[in-house]
Amino acid sequence: MQRFVLFLGCAAALAVGPACTGTQVKKDPIKTVVQEKSAQEYLIECKTKMGDDSAASVTAATELCKKALDKDPNLTKASLFLGKLYEKQERHDEALGHYEKYATANPGNQEVRGELAQAYIRANKIDKALTIFEDFNKNNPDNLELKNNLAMLYRKAKKYDQAEKLAQLVLSRDDKNVQAYRNLILLYYDWERYNQAELVATIALQQVDKKDPGFYNNLGMVYMKKQDLTRAAAQFHEALKHDPMNTQAHMNLGTIAIQNGAWKTAIDHFGKVLKQQPNNLYANRNYGVALMGMERMNEAKEVYDRILTLRPDDPEAVFQHGVILFNSKNTDTQKSSEKLFDKFLAHPDAKKLQSFEDARKFIVQAKDRLSKIGTEPTKEPKKATPKPAPTTPAPTTPAPTTPAPTTPAPTTPAPTTPAPTTPAPTTPAPAPRS
Repeated sequence: MQRFVLFLGCAAALAVGPACTGTQVKKDPIKTVVQEKSAQEYLIECKTKMGDDSAASVTAATELCKKALDKDPNLTKASLFLGKLYEKQERHDEALGHYEKYATANPGNQEVRGELAQAYIRANKIDKALTIFEDFNKNNPDNLELKNNLAMLYRKAKKYDQAEKLAQLVLSRDDKNVQAYRNLILLYYDWERYNQAELVATIALQQVDKKDPGFYNNLGMVYMKKQDLTRAAAQFHEALKHDPMNTQAHMNLGTIAIQNGAWKTAIDHFGKVLKQQPNNLYANRNYGVALMGMERMNEAKEVYDRILTLRPDDPEAVFQHGVILFNSKNTDTQKSSEKLFDKFLAHPDAKKLQSFEDARKFIVQAKDRLSKIGTEPTKEPKKATPKPAPTTPAPTTPAPTTPAPTTPAPTTPAPTTPAPTTPAPTTPAPAPRS
């Protein structure tokens, strides 16, 4: 915010004599006094920007909140906002640091502790989240939703026996508890007891709720593990019949379409997810993959640019961006891909990707071709054709809930859990998968 102070020469002269009446008096130049914005002003602007989920607004809001903290490191509300903004960008470790700072400043606030527990879950620090939820459960022994969430955390921590006992305890008190059934299906899914998972899902659909999209979605996941994609797809479509905008079912159908090379179908499903969740990393990555499969490279580049706006060093987006540049008909553009390939190879998380080796081989071939630009003959790099990626469908899980002294815990399902990115189309190159 800028404030302007104007000093007018004629007005000043009136105080000492009639210099303005006939003769022209030389005026002083207009001076501008710029006042720096306060931390609170930056925070207000940040909050306003947070109402828009576009990548540009999220980035702008992040910078405004950082400026607010620079001005006043004790402005903990800015830390809370930054935590939420980094979550939108799926920068979970950075978000966690800000949630921890906010929780430290509000030690007795149970709602804040719940926010922190969810941040631990998203950052995959399950043991720390468990500590908080075990304490919640101890102090709220009759809260079944807390028990559901604690069972979910035991499952994520691979403490399957404890998760099973807790889910069964909930069902012993409420034999039609939807989230307890969802928990059991996912528990047996993770435990690789697929027949038990199928049985629980079937019972849930018959005796609890024939219209619950989560039951159909999770049963579809079980069929995917059994390599029965036809029955899996049928379950996902059934989920959409009861909830046409169910993001989990759309992402699972999009994943199947990617694996089958059905690019238009994949674009349709991931496009519907992005209308609801424009910053969904998994949906953006696979939407870009499908666009590349249809050779709509300019649109694919826009998708990867959007990802890189949210996550400037995202290794998969960096690699795919390089592939798009490499396949340009302009030799200068082709050469510019080499910097992106080097950036990808240098990223500390690149080697963790399942198809890193396929990507590395492609880069070796691409660099060989780039080194021969201007000489004859030139050869296209061999297109890598990796084995299909193992599908990790999107489960329907209950959301972590925070015990509130005056309101009951929410019962809405959680956002889709992060799933590994599917392989890129074999033309022009495979995408690395996390």
